[in-house]
Order: sequence, then C-alpha cells, then structure tokens
Amino acid sequence: MLFHDRFQIKIAHYNHSNTSNNETGWKWYLPSGFTGHDEVTGFLDRLQKTMAKLHPNTTEMEVLLLVSKKGCPEQVIHRDSCTMSNARFNNKRLAFASIGFTMLFALMPDTKLKIAANKTNANTTKVIEIADSNGIIFPADIFHAGAAYDKENVRLFVAVGTNEFPCSNNEVSIPLLSMSDSNDK
Repeated sequence: MLFHDRFQIKIAHYNHSNTSNNETGWKWYLPSGFTGHDEVTGFLDRLQKTMAKLHPNTTEMEVLLLVSKKGCPEQVIHRDSCTMSNARFNNKRLAFASIGFTMLFALMPDTKLKIAANKTNANTTKVIEIADSNGIIFPADIFHAGAAYDKENVRLFVAVGTNEFPCSNNEVSIPLLSMSDSNDK
C-alpha cells in the first residue's frame, strides 16, 4: 500500500553519449487515454535530440513521472539547482550554454505549478496552469513548488544538466517509488 501523497518514478536518464537507461513498470501510472508508453518514450527521444541542438552543453537529462494523489498538499517551495543559485547569488554571470533547466509537461488536464515571479524572492509565487499536452521550461534555480491537487495528477518532469550544473542538486526530496512497489498502486 502506498502512503505518499506525492511520489516520483524514474523513467530514463540520458547522458552525453546519447544513451538512455529506460526503467520499466512506470507505464501503469500513466493517465487513462494514453495508448502506451511508446508515446512518452518517443517524445523523450525527440526531446533529447532537440535539446542536443538547442543547448549543446546539455550533458544529461533525468526524466521522472510525477504522481500526486487526490488531496495532495502543496509541495515545499524549492529550487532544482542549488549550485546554480549560489553562482547567481555571488554575481557570477552565467552563460546560457552552462545553465541547467527544469521542464514540466502536462499529461492530463488541470496540471499546475507554483512558480516565483521574481527568481530571487520565494515570496512572489503564483500558481499557473499548464494545459494538457503542453509544457513549461525554466532555469533550474527558479523557486517553484508542486501545487496541491483535488484529484490525482500525473505529469512528466525533466531535469536538464550541464557539466557545470548537473541535475543532481535538488534541494527537496520526493519519495522515489521503486518498481517493486508498482503492484501497490
């Protein structure tokens, strides 16, 4: 039995050599209406190729399926890259090619994100809605939080890292569901 209001499932990790380590079992958590995990994996392959062209210094992409259960409270406000935040705080001018990004893609209606209107002030947040099949991309040092949900919501999270700012510096921890838990849904 799962006791978490909010959890994540690792789907894949793309590294600089263009390989991916796709996990299995996550497709059971996709919202109804999906014809299968091929839709998502095809999208991720295209996304990885696009990021290689648009942001050549991308060295890795961590891909997670985020699941919020009905009645899930709002997540703690955080940044996905502490080291990038510290560099900006120390007035280091960061080149576009070196920064990491966070991407969130809506897989169903009513997907929301609480995000700071001012990147240096966590108290300036507002909740935005991301339309089904759309996404948002922002620098990984922007304050944000997962919104509260009145019904179950499933979305795709992608952390984009570079050599200077890898995607493993997240300030907050969401329980990672192992595939051995997949029969507990």
